[in-house]
Amino acid sequence: MMNSNPHIAIASYREINEEKFYSQLGEFSKKTKGFELRFESVGIFYFERNIIYLSPVMNDELFRVHKEFHSSFDSECCKNPFEHYLPNKWVPNCRVAVNATMEESLSAITSLSSIFKPFNVRVEGIRVADYNTLENTARHEFTK
Repeated sequence: MMNSNPHIAIASYREINEEKFYSQLGEFSKKTKGFELRFESVGIFYFERNIIYLSPVMNDELFRVHKEFHSSFDSECCKNPFEHYLPNKWVPNCRVAVNATMEESLSAITSLSSIFKPFNVRVEGIRVADYNTLENTARHEFTK
């Protein structure tokens, strides 16, 4: 994940009506306040190629922002969401490695276990990135 900014993905869609989406995103960010988040652990999603991530503690604000995000965008705006980002299925995470073999995953977990210490961050905004290029296409600051 060397070419990516640290982030927690809260949604991903296969189809987006960009005009409606960016308009609704601006409105969503105006009514959303920044919040504190604490990372307490390291995790792994097991796939053919694994994902290693830092895991934030689910708090009321993260839960609320995620839920409100998904209720703020209608089906005319965003179609065919990736299911694992939907409410009641989402595991919040900040990826540190993707497409890792089991050997790479075990090595990464071993390395992280010796240096990881819980830490706090402030979530101050939302951004949109193209999944294929990782290019930012929009960024909005939350209210303070």
